[in-house]
Amino acid sequence: MTSAKAWVSAIFAGLSAGLASLAVVLVGDMTLADLTQGQWLAVAIAVVSAFGGAFGLTYSVTNKAAAPPRVTLTANVAEYVRADGVVGQVPPST
Repeated sequence: MTSAKAWVSAIFAGLSAGLASLAVVLVGDMTLADLTQGQWLAVAIAVVSAFGGAFGLTYSVTNKAAAPPRVTLTANVAEYVRADGVVGQVPPST
């Protein structure tokens, strides 16, 4: 699900940035044919940076270490609960 959200947000951000930068460079009675290479480059940089930034921020995964299992000692039996909720028992060592 995170991947789909990342793609949608990236596409939306790219389109928004592209349209906004075109609105900035198209002043007066200019058409798309009147744009210079530098203006097209500015539009392309805005689209690529918005697309990549939105995708990266939405899809980023934190590098957190897994929580260690919680261990409880009762009546010479060690009971543990893993991070995924699985409960188990370890018999006492003899």
